[in-house]
Amino acid sequence: MLTKFQSIRIKNLNTLNGWQLDAKMLERTGIHPEFGEVTLRQLLSTWLTHDYSHIVQIVRVLAKQLKEDAGPWVSYISVLRS
Repeated sequence: MLTKFQSIRIKNLNTLNGWQLDAKMLERTGIHPEFGEVTLRQLLSTWLTHDYSHIVQIVRVLAKQLKEDAGPWVSYISVLRS
């Protein structure tokens, strides 16, 4: 799955780079069915933040595997408390 994700992401980033977006283009707007007018900058920022959310999920799953071994330090490591 990660290899597939990486392949698709590289393709998408290459497309974005090909658009050669500048500050003015990032302020172009579109209409979202729920939010109304949104900018391209907002859409792309949301896309990146969405990816960060998945990275957080992955880290939590990996960290939970170490929770028992962390012993008394669990209370100091926020990712192990969630």
